[in-house]
Amino acid sequence: MSPIAVDLETLRADLHGSLLRPGDLNYDQARAVFNGMIDRRPRAIVKCASASDVSRGIAFAREHEVALSVRGGGHSVSGKAVCDGGVMLDLSAMKGVRVDPQRRTAYAEPGLTLGELDNETQTWGLATPLGVMSRTGIAGLTLGGGLGWLNGAHGLTCDNLLAADLVTADGRLLTVNDKENDDLFWAIRGGGGNFGVVTSFRYQLHPVGPVLAGGLTYPLHEASKVLPFYDQFAKSAPDELSTAASLAFDPSGQPTMTIVVCYSGPIEAGERALHPLRAFRTPLQDSIQPTSYRTLQSAPDSGFPTGRRHYWKSAFLRHLTDEAIDVMRRFISRVPSAATGVGLQHMHGATTRIDPAATAFAHRAEQYDFLIASQWSDDADSARNIEWTRAFFEAMQPHLENAVYVNNLGDEADARVRAAYGANYQRLAHLKATYDPDNVFRSNHNIKPTPVGPQPDTTGRAAPPTESVAHRSGDVATVRSASPDGPVLPDKARQEHPAMTDLHPNVLTYLAAMAAFNRHDLTTVAEHVHPDFVYRIPGRSKIAGEFHGTDGFVEALTRLRDESDGTLELTPVAVLADDEHLLARARVTATRGGKQLDTENCYAFRFVNGKVAEGQVFLSDPEQVDDFWATTEQPDDDNIATQ
Repeated sequence: MSPIAVDLETLRADLHGSLLRPGDLNYDQARAVFNGMIDRRPRAIVKCASASDVSRGIAFAREHEVALSVRGGGHSVSGKAVCDGGVMLDLSAMKGVRVDPQRRTAYAEPGLTLGELDNETQTWGLATPLGVMSRTGIAGLTLGGGLGWLNGAHGLTCDNLLAADLVTADGRLLTVNDKENDDLFWAIRGGGGNFGVVTSFRYQLHPVGPVLAGGLTYPLHEASKVLPFYDQFAKSAPDELSTAASLAFDPSGQPTMTIVVCYSGPIEAGERALHPLRAFRTPLQDSIQPTSYRTLQSAPDSGFPTGRRHYWKSAFLRHLTDEAIDVMRRFISRVPSAATGVGLQHMHGATTRIDPAATAFAHRAEQYDFLIASQWSDDADSARNIEWTRAFFEAMQPHLENAVYVNNLGDEADARVRAAYGANYQRLAHLKATYDPDNVFRSNHNIKPTPVGPQPDTTGRAAPPTESVAHRSGDVATVRSASPDGPVLPDKARQEHPAMTDLHPNVLTYLAAMAAFNRHDLTTVAEHVHPDFVYRIPGRSKIAGEFHGTDGFVEALTRLRDESDGTLELTPVAVLADDEHLLARARVTATRGGKQLDTENCYAFRFVNGKVAEGQVFLSDPEQVDDFWATTEQPDDDNIATQ
């Protein structure tokens, strides 16, 4: 038995809960999550029964330097609750709940689902704002924000969090609220699972009796008339009335558009508030009626059975224009899976009146949470559905904000993660450095620890890779140049890793892509690029900007090639890489209109599954570069990459 196996058995004996390993009964059931595309195999699953189990699991992962992931309800589309080869903390058995009807508060443990918490609070005619599907776990929902049917009247789930207990990366059990560890309390209200493992939540409750809820369904071809009216109606709706629009297929296979409503105040007042919407146009079906809040919360469940394959794309949409509606209609009409739908959940009222800096959830404008929720059953259909989803999302880009609800994110590049945390990202990164400097909690939509102090130059000037950055991961591989000149690492790095002389796979990818670019083979370059790639070129010239996806990257390279009449050439000078990052310095030469360019730039890349997912250029001589690419037209400030 290996040393780690022996230690796992010791851990098993110390737990109040249980431990599962590959081959154990219920192991496969425990590692399965909502999204059927996720098939990861942890070395061990700790079925936690207490905060001490959580602390022991964290300590084990740290001691053995293996990945750590945390599962609450297992409902995230990204599947980051499950890790490969590491330790998964499974909180699903921690389902304690206690309601105090007099104080209108609820204590709840992280294994509860939305439906289970609603079941307890509704016994007393109370509720806290949660999501819109009863099988969603309360833990991930709360930590990411929590957008649901009560958002207009009472805000997000995180806005109703009064306190929490959580275990930090160093194993401490802390209580956080607005008086104790208030900085950490701020961070967990929208900052995701980056700061610790929450073992209990305390929520504010509100009276919520029967609600007036249901839907108005129309043929899809009427969307161009109904949605503009709905948009104006929603923007003038009272706080008690929350709404969402969706485009999907009905059970008969016909494309439809539905407006779902929930009025959480007196039924008579709801009838009056909804009259203009119900009278505007005769729907195919009007199912709006008084119903229990629990019935509304579980209504979508049957449309999202566990085990289907899911691929989502999402962003916030502030302006429901005719052009945006037309894009949605066109794509829904040729959707490859009848199970797929598009949602537009309206954020308004109490949610939007909270200062964006008051909690880590920064997106407080009145807007729609736009979500393409693609789902299908057969793995053979995956490529077709993913391609359709990406094309749809790309077509919607002119209409979307550079912001996204973190709970809707799949496995996406850092730029999208930053967009999820918005203006609060930097503060979150500083707090991450305080509470989790080693990034133990990284199997999530990860915030990289950034200590308070001087930060990398964002002016576009070159910042050669420093030793602290180069060695941060602890497993940096020494690499050699493809040229006969020998090693390209800084001297100290080469001395510290004298035995590691083989080229790292990410270096091979980088060199292959560079060689392909120099021979004008952009198709081969694109093969090395992740579909969600983001590439930034700083400056004020015509080549500057931020480019998204494979097509965007090819566009950037094509622009560079064409503007230099095909003379642009990149020559590697220094390269340093580990499994996730690559830092490089390259000589850049080109001729254009009688001008000569000869400079060295630095490049930073992030890799996902062996493909380049994010890239940034740092210019050593911005003035020379801007002068070389000079044009009479200056780009808008909004299009200038400043990082």
